[in-house]
Amino acid sequence: MKFIFILLFSFLSLAQESSVSLADALNNGNAAMNQALATYETHFPDKPLWAEAIAWSKDAIRIAPEDSASLRLSAEVYSHVNWYGPAYNAWTKYLDLGNFLSGNDIVLYKQVAQKQAYAKYIQEKPLQALQIYEDIISRTDYDKDAYLWAARIAYEQNQINKSLNYSLTILASQEDDSARYLYNLATNRQEELSQIDDIYQAGLELYQNAEIYQAKLKFLKIIGLDATSDKAWAALAKISYEQKNYIDAFTFYEKAGSLKPDNAKYKDLANQAKAQISND
Repeated sequence: MKFIFILLFSFLSLAQESSVSLADALNNGNAAMNQALATYETHFPDKPLWAEAIAWSKDAIRIAPEDSASLRLSAEVYSHVNWYGPAYNAWTKYLDLGNFLSGNDIVLYKQVAQKQAYAKYIQEKPLQALQIYEDIISRTDYDKDAYLWAARIAYEQNQINKSLNYSLTILASQEDDSARYLYNLATNRQEELSQIDDIYQAGLELYQNAEIYQAKLKFLKIIGLDATSDKAWAALAKISYEQKNYIDAFTFYEKAGSLKPDNAKYKDLANQAKAQISND
């Protein structure tokens, strides 16, 4: 008998869901959201009117997951209750459908995107954070904070031209200490990066003259400037292998290979170093 009641309840729930139209979900969701905004001073998802608005927005998404109005309602509701992850995802889908932001949508989107970007940054996902800040820049009006963060992260990721462009955009409209600091850092780094080929050549010459320690310092300097230099990692690996430091050799060849996965030679050399480790 209990099983029959469960089936009946499930059937009635499904019937209730199927009876809700998209227009009902949107109208009721917007009404609950507007009433919540007028009723509460602080907004949290567990407050009754907000819980109702969230439920209606979920119905709208269930009925029409690719509908602009459904996504906009979901984005607005989650933005107001500070539920940044779902809000950002809804705004992104809404914009990806070709919609544009206007009025208060811009304010809500910026607030949500800034929070989401910073969350990615402190989670040590800088490239995802940078992409979100760049989305803010491309999709909304001028936002100095977005430009500053984009300049900072681009610099930290050795994307120097991007960093320069973002800091210069700020400086073109106003003098700003943070933007000037980032601009100076990027300018100095750009000059250092332009010397990498010369440093590498100097390292090779030292190596050929059997000045191994000094050569190693040159290659380490390159990695300090640009950790994506596969040839510097490979040079360090070669020195380590010849010094019978096979663990380091394997690690460095693996790193070089990860930077240039189409270079089969790095994989072969890594395997040779790995074989030597096994033999020791």
